[in-house]
Amino acid sequence: MSGSETIGFVGLGVMGGPMCRNVALKHPGRVVAFDLSSAALDALADTRAER
Repeated sequence: MSGSETIGFVGLGVMGGPMCRNVALKHPGRVVAFDLSSAALDALADTRAER
């Protein structure tokens, strides 16, 4: 990954949430997250993940 890619996650449950957190903390590019649960999205507030 060169850092210019956009990575997206749909579903931030048991597996998707930790994967998205890890990528959002380490990937220099854009990370976009989507979930029907606002609580799951709120859990990523301390990362660079966009809603």
